[in-house]
Amino acid sequence: MAALDAITGTLGTKRAAHLLRRLTFGPTQTQIDTFATYTIDQAIAALFDGFTMPAAPTKPDASAWVNVAPLQNEKDFELFSYFKYWWLGQMATTNTSLEKLVFFIHTIITTKQDTGGSARDIYFQNALFRQYLINDFTDTVPLFNRYKSLIKKICIDNSMLSFLNGNVNVKGRPNENFARELLELFTIGKGPTIGVGNYTNYTENDIKAAAKALTGWDKDYTFATLDTDTSLPRGKIKGSSTNASSHDNTTKTLSNAFSNTIITPISTTATEASALDEISQLIDAIYNQDEASRFLVRKLYRFFVHYNIDASIETDIIIPLATIFKTGGFRLRTVLEKLCKSEHFFEAASGINDDKMGGTIKSPLDLVLGTLRYFEVSFPTSGTTDFNSKMGQIENYINTMGLSFLDPYDVAGYEAYYQVPLYSRNWINTNTLLRRYIFIKDIFTENTNGLAYIDPLVWFNKTSIGVTDTIATTDTIVGTQKLAKTLIEHIAQKLLVYSAPTTEISDERYNYFAVYHLGGLSFENWVFNWTNRNGSNMMIKDDATARLRNILFVLMQSPEYQLM
Repeated sequence: MAALDAITGTLGTKRAAHLLRRLTFGPTQTQIDTFATYTIDQAIAALFDGFTMPAAPTKPDASAWVNVAPLQNEKDFELFSYFKYWWLGQMATTNTSLEKLVFFIHTIITTKQDTGGSARDIYFQNALFRQYLINDFTDTVPLFNRYKSLIKKICIDNSMLSFLNGNVNVKGRPNENFARELLELFTIGKGPTIGVGNYTNYTENDIKAAAKALTGWDKDYTFATLDTDTSLPRGKIKGSSTNASSHDNTTKTLSNAFSNTIITPISTTATEASALDEISQLIDAIYNQDEASRFLVRKLYRFFVHYNIDASIETDIIIPLATIFKTGGFRLRTVLEKLCKSEHFFEAASGINDDKMGGTIKSPLDLVLGTLRYFEVSFPTSGTTDFNSKMGQIENYINTMGLSFLDPYDVAGYEAYYQVPLYSRNWINTNTLLRRYIFIKDIFTENTNGLAYIDPLVWFNKTSIGVTDTIATTDTIVGTQKLAKTLIEHIAQKLLVYSAPTTEISDERYNYFAVYHLGGLSFENWVFNWTNRNGSNMMIKDDATARLRNILFVLMQSPEYQLM
């Protein structure tokens, strides 16, 4: 298990940046510098400890809506917007890994805005994910800190009951929609096909049996039915707690894929307790299979490390981590911590031959939020009209880049996280790449958008204290591009994944950056303007700002900046 052995020593800048890019929606330079001094144990503790439940979203007038009965003529699409803006705000401002993890679970247990019930339904599902993660990562008792427990609760989640027709799944007329997706997408996956409609990991008869075990539930539109572990609203049993008239109370037998497990009702009459117990038996039967743990670990690996899982990674990484996951009681923190402390996770930090560092294309969320976070763009108070306006612009940017936030194309989620063989390359086409470039241009150009204006010179002066202004006139860059190579190196090291200096960016590449940076200005005039950039002459200051903006444009519109 050498590949999963933990790294030693302090992280250093490159490893710190890699860890933070993967486990958050982007670090600030200050955060990178701080984490560079940490050991891996200190870094993981800083990212994984202390998760808390944030205050619920509000309306722009600061009034509550989540736990308040719907008002007459209330527009649910507006509440959806308030929820989405709230969540984007959490992503943009948090310094822990909670938001990245909540989004990770959303990419597996997907719900769509259009068909996942009301805004309240989807908020409470989001809160369910959070409560699970808070308990898992802080070892909170009671034991709703197991991923397997989360799957049990999602079976009767109000939003999921709407999304996959669980609310119309009744005795005598079972609806197999949720049972099919539970097996195929949420828990164990198909495996190779065996005959018509049957797979290595489950059969059509398993779907039918699971659908029967899941019968009898309905949405609770009043949100009065509360889960005993989380105190969050959940679905309700049809009929009554003592007479679950729509639940199929017969014995269900699963196939050999699940060791011929028999799901046996705990009472002769269908009750809420017996219906809940059958769900528990079903999920236990699924997670008794090693493949269910491997299915989750592969999802984890592809989201946080790299999409390519070859035979050696399956053997050396996936299977050992899946064993840790299962034997450790299905704790997500246990397996993620082992992975993210490992030599395998950081192996690309020593060179450019391994493609796991810089081998994944940033999602629109990682690109937009990561850029805004790195340049320390501040946001108004959450829930206000101004805040919602800015979050709405962020949503528009990421939507045009190909991530329809909370509205993936289908139940499988966002293509970049599951669609073979392209995976993260699905984020890029001629249109979405252009939208990425437009976003970079917008935020560095005054008066082009209401989201943010980043003044390049203010940023440079704030983050680059101590950087030499010496002009390199004897390096190997040719012609008039004997520019301050240290300046380009300095900015490239901060912004690009391949952040070491000339060993990773060729002189020809630097020459290209320098030509773009000068923008036709003579080298001698640039030297004068740059040297005097912080003086009182506004023409010189403006010119230095423009040249610096040129560097940022060309670096952040380069392929390297699109990678993480």
